Amino acid sequence: MGDVSLKDLKDEVSQLRSEINRISDAIINERLGSVEKVLTSKHLNLYADQASRYVDEAVKRCVMSECSRNQQCSEMFQSIITGVIESVKSEDVEQVFARVLDELDRVQALVEKAEGKPCQACYMNLQGALITHRNDLQRISGVEPYLGVSRDVPVDWLVEQVLKPLSHPARLTILVTLGKGGASFSTLSEATRMSGGHLLFHLEQLKSAGLVAQDGKKGNYVVTPRGLNVINLLRSLSPN
Repeated sequence: MGDVSLKDLKDEVSQLRSEINRISDAIINERLGSVEKVLTSKHLNLYADQASRYVDEAVKRCVMSECSRNQQCSEMFQSIITGVIESVKSEDVEQVFARVLDELDRVQALVEKAEGKPCQACYMNLQGALITHRNDLQRISGVEPYLGVSRDVPVDWLVEQVLKPLSHPARLTILVTLGKGGASFSTLSEATRMSGGHLLFHLEQLKSAGLVAQDGKKGNYVVTPRGLNVINLLRSLSPN
């Protein structure tokens, strides 16, 4: 060691420490990544289980009940939505997004083909349901999928299914109130200062848009996953 200076030894020790820290950080990041992946998978599976309960309601909101093709389209729509939800349990999240985006492209083609016909409204409703699932998956997983021009939220759908239903202060009050938890008709009556048919009219508007649903057991009104997304967006836009 006669030819090795103290400075050389210090430099070597410093480099060794840096290498150890780099390896340690890599191991920790890998472990954290594994934990995050497991947690994300569990959250996505919980989401899939919850979303599967609302498939029938989602399909009913998509198709027109008076249409002669109601049954045929209901079966097709249910197959598409169920397929997307089930893929969450069996595929990698990137593959799930790829499936959702492929379905959106497919539905967009149907929307364009049905332009000016009654079918267009139903296809746009299906498009909106798929967009809701895509946004939910993005929020849970943190993945930012590529969104082409054809995958943007349709303006007409946004107006009909979100902006119009929330254009009245009473309906906005109802949604915000339900964002804090389920509420009875009387509770919503107090919040909106409305009663009877007036309040019921606004509740039906929100139910038709898929923002609010009614608990079959207690009869209370609850916010749907789509409604919760809207509430979170409204909160992000709030000045406070």
